[in-house]
Amino acid sequence: MLTTFLCGAPFHSIAAELKEVGTIVLPHDSATYDSKKKRFEQSHNLSGMFCPAPDWCIVVSDERRGIHRLNVTRGAESRPQVTFGTSLKLEWPSKKFLKAHGLDDKPRELDLEAIASTGDTLLFLGSHGNKRMSGKINPGSHLVAIASVSDLKSKDVVPAKWASLDKLFRRDLIGEVLNKPLQCGGLNIEGATVLGDRLLIGIRIPTKADGPSPATLVVSTPYAGLLKEDFSEAKPHPLPTQQSLIGIRAMETVGDAVLVVTGDAGVSDLKDDSACATNLYKEDPARPFELRVWRPAKGDFFETEPRITFATVTEMDADNELSPAKLEGIAADPARPGAFFILYDGSDKVRYLEGLKLQ
Repeated sequence: MLTTFLCGAPFHSIAAELKEVGTIVLPHDSATYDSKKKRFEQSHNLSGMFCPAPDWCIVVSDERRGIHRLNVTRGAESRPQVTFGTSLKLEWPSKKFLKAHGLDDKPRELDLEAIASTGDTLLFLGSHGNKRMSGKINPGSHLVAIASVSDLKSKDVVPAKWASLDKLFRRDLIGEVLNKPLQCGGLNIEGATVLGDRLLIGIRIPTKADGPSPATLVVSTPYAGLLKEDFSEAKPHPLPTQQSLIGIRAMETVGDAVLVVTGDAGVSDLKDDSACATNLYKEDPARPFELRVWRPAKGDFFETEPRITFATVTEMDADNELSPAKLEGIAADPARPGAFFILYDGSDKVRYLEGLKLQ
């Protein structure tokens, strides 16, 4: 069930539950994902979504470099039905770029986690996370790809420009919380969006895991400086939540408001021989996924109470066992104000939220 709140007082009830509006099914003859395991990963491990137009959307998978174009058809009252379109490939960075960033030209796991739109381009952000089991640095996940909307609509191999976020996160913006037990998996970017001329990057890791003022964290930077990796005007935005151990899982801009989905920020234990093997903050399904509204133009006002608490979703995993799915994608439906597509990492279903009022 979904319940809405603001400052402790209930809003009018919205949709009782998320509707399923499509299933992502990769074709068996996919040349890129030619095994059952690969197709399962690409259809279930979803982590970001954006819809440039009413008839199509883009989703990213956090397994390697997965980007997929979805088709959207409309019925009565423009209600959507989503189907798989095709898998896309981004043109890999130039050797000059790779060399300048200390990378070779071997295929890398980008660990794509977020999509943001500047209008005519989409930005694809890696997680800036470490390897899942070893905790070792994964430099491919530090990259951002920039592609035009027209190319994403019309091409299967998409030209891309590339940048790295290393210089941004080497600045003393969030230094005291990096490389602590809570985030042995790395920085873990989970959400991104653009508001005005700034790219907003949502971090899964809270700024204070057990302090007196727990908060989630957004880092903003002018997107005009992204390709030059000029982060001199970057700013941190701690968003107080009054709850410990939750972080940002997805973001979307609607007018002057930024929708922020928060959720459990805990991590699983790594291998026993890892330097970060003993984590203090374990994943906990008791910390639900919630939606809050942030209005940066109004004194950085952030609603500490959630507008929506999402119901738990469980799905069969690759081992055919029930496992909790994690809400990691929210995308405004351009055809229907107040409606949003919802993605869960761990589910191949595209879900739909209606009736959200932001005033």
